[in-house]
Amino acid sequence: MIRRTFAVPALRRLAPLWALLGVVLLLAGCGAPEGTFQMPPQSSEHAKSIDWVYYFIFWLNVFYFVHIMALMAWFMWRYRRRPGVPPQPSPNHNLALEVGWSLPPILLCCVMFYFGFTGYIELTTPPSDAYKVEVIAKKWDWTFVYPNGGKSTDLRVLEGDTFQMVMESNDVLHSFFIPRFRVKQDVVPGRFTSVWFRPTEPSGDTPFHLFCTEYCGTQHSTMKTGVTVYPKEQRAEFEAWVDGLIAPPDGRTLFQLNCQSCHMIDGVATVGPTFRGMFGSQREVFDPATGQTKTITADEAYLRESIVEPGKLLSRVGREFTDMMSGQSFGQRLSPEEIDLLVEFLKEQK
Repeated sequence: MIRRTFAVPALRRLAPLWALLGVVLLLAGCGAPEGTFQMPPQSSEHAKSIDWVYYFIFWLNVFYFVHIMALMAWFMWRYRRRPGVPPQPSPNHNLALEVGWSLPPILLCCVMFYFGFTGYIELTTPPSDAYKVEVIAKKWDWTFVYPNGGKSTDLRVLEGDTFQMVMESNDVLHSFFIPRFRVKQDVVPGRFTSVWFRPTEPSGDTPFHLFCTEYCGTQHSTMKTGVTVYPKEQRAEFEAWVDGLIAPPDGRTLFQLNCQSCHMIDGVATVGPTFRGMFGSQREVFDPATGQTKTITADEAYLRESIVEPGKLLSRVGREFTDMMSGQSFGQRLSPEEIDLLVEFLKEQK
């Protein structure tokens, strides 16, 4: 029969395991600036604290998994059914045992809640002097608007400075994620969300990755860009790059900011048809209004109409590009002068 006093000696025998758990958790909090099997290198100020919480919870789960599985295996072997040995009556209550397996998890949950809540407050409260960059997410690319109004398709920041991303979506739910900075925040249609970070190391020749981590459509996997971190000694170069963003737009820049997520100019059709060789060609198109297919010449009027009303005539070059029916009218986002520049750029793609 299992005695009521079993729990206390058993818990005492587990004391070395609890001590080992404490050492493991302490080491887990030391951080890994060069990266680990599970985590990329730490490149922002709060990456170390986030990793500490992650490894705290991870090793806690590892300990309890091994601990519970080992006890379960031992009980299965120790109290297995054996010939000639009658089953032992089970105890109906053991207060010490129940407190022993209930109180530690409750306390650990409180500790994890404290770490998570304080970390959340810190990550959602940017410093008052943060450098604000507006982030516009749309299927399937990112646009970054700097304080001077300049726009870029990649993000560039400065080592040691605080940057706040003020984000909005033009269509569906997206998610802003920079693994090296340990920042991730949903970008929700119809509202603004925010996230901030302070880079601690330059990116060098290879920019850091920025991904969308919320499924947003057929080309979700291509919705990524680079994050360049200038060394703090190159503040002048960073400021010069930002100042250069307010130069008068040209057709190629407008194409990169508005069209490149769906169209290519290298002859490959992705979400929408390629623009290479389009001008002056014969195009088979489908008219949703009449339900008929017809052949037209892709002249300047067709290019302009496709920008202003992308769902009016659907191209059937290899397949029918129905995704454009849900696209927004760029006639509402581009000025007449910008549409002229974009049309001229598309005419040059031979």
